[in-house]
Amino acid sequence: MSDQMPDVTDPDVTDNAFLDSTLRIFQPREGYRAAIDAVCLAAAVPARPGDRVLDIGMGVGVTGLCLAKRVGGIKLHGLEIQADLVDLANRNAKRNAIDDVRVTCGDIMVPPEELEVESFDHVLTNPPFYDFHKAISPPNESKSRAHMHDGADFIKSWLSQSINFLKPQGTLTLVHPAEFLDELLGHLSGPLGDLVVFPLWPGNGKAAKRIIISGQKGTSGALRLLPGLRLHAPPRRYAPETEAILRGGEGIDLS
Repeated sequence: MSDQMPDVTDPDVTDNAFLDSTLRIFQPREGYRAAIDAVCLAAAVPARPGDRVLDIGMGVGVTGLCLAKRVGGIKLHGLEIQADLVDLANRNAKRNAIDDVRVTCGDIMVPPEELEVESFDHVLTNPPFYDFHKAISPPNESKSRAHMHDGADFIKSWLSQSINFLKPQGTLTLVHPAEFLDELLGHLSGPLGDLVVFPLWPGNGKAAKRIIISGQKGTSGALRLLPGLRLHAPPRRYAPETEAILRGGEGIDLS
């Protein structure tokens, strides 16, 4: 995932390589920039060809398009509140020849009418995670909108809306800071069953900073904590199992 010379004239946009350069992504030079979280989230979604997938808070499309590269034939719909990112997401889908993609500019709290409830097999999301009232907001407005929210009710509403779009037995998969695990499980337990927690460990002996959580709508299976994924290995490189996901496009099995 390295910066390359952009093949656009806009100096505020970079051209980045994902999945061993099989996916090329335009994204803002400043502000929120997708990285490991986005690719690992895509790898954990249990989609199959023909499934309808909703990417909430799509940004420039990295997660959804990584998923579409790994699982051909999905029907991908993205929802993103920032119009400039919607434009980049559409351009990224086109330049990577991923055809069955539709990106809508809108707010998950007031969903566009074109998004029908209980119409998606899978929803994936990386919700804003820091409370405006408890943390310092990044100076870049776009990054702030991607990272910051307005209190606990915001996250509860975001997740509730996400679940509403799932068909019965559909899956919700999200990535989030590990420090909010108890809050997330409190919101998800009940509406979802068969919940799985998958830690992303920075390295051996280090506490997880991110977690992937997945659950299935309308089921009642018990919570499972999986071994997770080691991201880095000495000396300062990705662990082989992480390389297989980031470059090889392999999936993460949460079953």
